[in-house]
Amino acid sequence: FKKLGISSQELVLKHPEKSIEITKDSNLRPEVRTLILSHHERSNGEGFPTKKDAQNLPVSTCTFILAHELSHNLVLKGKDFFEGSQIRKEMGKSFSSGNFKPSFDALLKISGS
Repeated sequence: FKKLGISSQELVLKHPEKSIEITKDSNLRPEVRTLILSHHERSNGEGFPTKKDAQNLPVSTCTFILAHELSHNLVLKGKDFFEGSQIRKEMGKSFSSGNFKPSFDALLKISGS
């Protein structure tokens, strides 16, 4: 992200809101709009565009963000990431609290971590 120019960074930071604008005339359910808008939020409140933290994001949004992060790790690190304690070690700090906790606990259970 930091390698991008300022105008490109601004585009990246605005894409959730732009996506909502593009879909304003569609019949998307409100919770889907929330997922679209919030998919770059982070548990510590350092995400964008609203900077909501783990306590202030809906559980469904937290589940979506966690699934996105898991799939990203699986693509980068391979299936071994899903085995053993890798999930707990690498994702636990970010996803084991607040409204992320129920989904993270379920992930740990199914992964055997």
